[in-house]
Order: sequence, then structure tokens, then C-alpha cells
Amino acid sequence: MRLIFKIIGISYVMLNCVCFNANAQEIPNISWAQQHCIEGYWCRYKAMAITQNNELLTAVIANTPPGSSEPKTEKLFIWRINQQSEKVGEIEIKKTQVMSADKANVSGSDIRGLTIFENGDLLLIVNFIGNRPYLVKISNAGELALAKDIFDANRTVWISKVLRTKDGNHLLIGHESLDSLIVKISSAGTILWEKKRDIGKMDLFLDGIAMEDGGFVLIANSGDFNMLFQGTSNIWIGKYNADGEIETEKTFTGTLSLPFVEVGRTLLPIC
Repeated sequence: MRLIFKIIGISYVMLNCVCFNANAQEIPNISWAQQHCIEGYWCRYKAMAITQNNELLTAVIANTPPGSSEPKTEKLFIWRINQQSEKVGEIEIKKTQVMSADKANVSGSDIRGLTIFENGDLLLIVNFIGNRPYLVKISNAGELALAKDIFDANRTVWISKVLRTKDGNHLLIGHESLDSLIVKISSAGTILWEKKRDIGKMDLFLDGIAMEDGGFVLIANSGDFNMLFQGTSNIWIGKYNADGEIETEKTFTGTLSLPFVEVGRTLLPIC
């Protein structure tokens, strides 16, 4: 298998890996989301996953639209969409079950990961407020089973994606204060290990794929910028083993003098 990632419309190919198969499904467009959104709200797709019967699960954030005369509110959902693009189920993630009412009323949440377990349980990483990543587990009955603030309050961690590893645990990738960060956690939210990668002055892991050998491939934006964000960008990709040790890596010089804009979050296995 080869891995392809895109940089401003140009495809680069590297790294030979083990091949695996995946089912694809057409994702409904934004207008479809608005048709199925709750009345008076504006819906955005976030993390997605495919179930064993090829239904699409997508995390959705619904906000009152800008300029609305209604109070600014926010709701979080998981939609189940069948192969005929029909919404056949919905679970609401109620912030009041996770935090105090004053914090729950603050908008600005984001959902960065969605994993389906074999028994139908769901695991998500939700940034409820101020880039505080919570591990949220929803049972196959649609009930909130776990909501855990993963990191200490004095840390500023931004998570871009969650990867399910071969051993059944999870990798969180992103950055901490613009240093690229990998954190391996259990399904209960216990941190097993974490590693930082010093690629440049401003580093950010954006996407990745867990491999059959237990390792994983990550892609990052990095840059050499001053305080006015002037400088050059770089694109980095690397293969790690199961213990989080780097095995091979490659850096491409970017073409833009802006940070974190050249890599789309699309790392694809091509068999």
C-alpha cells in the first residue's frame, strides 16, 4: 500500500505499508445537513465513522446562526445516516451532563474524533470550552457512559484527530503550545504515554492512519515564522512504531508564507 496526501492540490506519494480494505460511502453535503438540522439552528459536520452495516455516523454541532435575534446557544449531536442518505437516528450530547450550567451555556465546542467499538459504543474527543479535550463515551443504548477531562488544567492542548490503535487503545494527535504532540490513552481515558516532536518553530499534527503492524503514520504542518507569522511553511510525514518511536520521516518545503494551511486533513491508503 502507498499513502497519498495532498498539498494545495498536488499529490505526493510515499511510504510502503500493509494494505487493508475500507468501505466508502458518499457523505451528504452541507445543504442536506441544513435540511435535517433542528429548526432555527445552523448545523456543521465534524468527525465521522462508518458502522459495521455501512451506515454513516457523523458528529454535528448546531448553533444559532450569526445575526439571529435568539439567544446564542449550541447543541451537539451524533446522527446516524443510512446508505439511502436518510437520517435514521440521533443522539444528543448534553453539555449539562458534563459540566456546570454556566460553562455549558458557552458556545465554541468542537468534536475531533469519533470511534465505534465492536459492541456499538461510541468514543469521542470533544473540546467543550477553551480547547479542553474531554473523552466522551456513549453506550450502544445512547446513554452518556463517561465524560473525562483528559489533561491537567494548566495545559493547553489542541487535538486534531483520534486514531484507534491495533491494541484497542487510542492515539490523540495535535499540539501543545505549538509543539506537535502524540498521546496514547486507554478507552477509560488513562494516559499511557505521550511524546512531543520538535519539527520546527510551530508544529501541528493534522492527520494520521493506524497501521496493521501496530504502528502509525502521521502528517504535520510545521513552519519557521516570526511573531507576525512571516516565514516559510513545511510539510512533514513520518512512520512510527507501536511504542511511538519514529522509524522513517520526510519533509517537504511548502509554497506559502502562512502557517498551517497547506495540508488538507486527508491521508488516504491507496492499495
